[in-house]
Amino acid sequence: MTSVIRHLTFDCTAPNEPYEVAGFWSEALGQPIDAQDAPGDDTVALTATPGSPALLFVRAEGKKPERNRVLLDLLPRGTRDEEVRRLTALGASLVDRVPDAEGAVLLADPAGNEFRVTAEVDGGAEDAPLPVPQAVVLRRTDEGYQGVQGGVFTQGVSAETVDTRALCLHEVRIPPHTRGVPHVHAGHESAIYVISGRHEIHHGEGLAVRDELGPGDMVFIPADTPHMPVTTDEPVHCVVARTDPREQESVHLLADSAGT
Repeated sequence: MTSVIRHLTFDCTAPNEPYEVAGFWSEALGQPIDAQDAPGDDTVALTATPGSPALLFVRAEGKKPERNRVLLDLLPRGTRDEEVRRLTALGASLVDRVPDAEGAVLLADPAGNEFRVTAEVDGGAEDAPLPVPQAVVLRRTDEGYQGVQGGVFTQGVSAETVDTRALCLHEVRIPPHTRGVPHVHAGHESAIYVISGRHEIHHGEGLAVRDELGPGDMVFIPADTPHMPVTTDEPVHCVVARTDPREQESVHLLADSAGT
């Protein structure tokens, strides 16, 4: 006797809530959220259709966001491009506007999980243009979320919010007497502008180099460079830009070799 697939499970890392990610897929697939599930739940499921596995969305605290290794391929009922426009209107973002060799377009859901929309079975022409960003997209300051490396980040300009391709831009606020988490941004450069608050940045091998920063200072952090903020009596308010368009995807936490 063989097994069957019961669930396709999506890990949801902060700031992505299982219920909100499930809501996107509920609209995308026309499958309702299980009536027993509610906002704030750690596990949220879509009601399965006969003969198909259910989609399950699970809170995954402590896991770093990574690119998913399994892709869902969606077969549209209409044309591929009509479906791409519908899904981006629901909150998906285009990862690659150029169709692959099979004619499929790569997108990501609001939590960054990638999936493909394939060309329709009859191979009809895809004449409609793929959606493009508006010339200007305005982002207002929000309440933000706790970054895994320490500090509260606004969901500013990023792939998740405005479909950027090569950068993200955030405000970051760090409370007084906070020791951040040592980390690197794998493969991506960062720049920091300090608006207010004097503090230290520990950086380099073993976090052995320590520089004091204050209002008006600018810092460039090369890709893969270990670093960590440390505040004293003042709260810190910064603007941070990074060449990684995803909110937290390139953040890799390190053991704190500098001690306390």
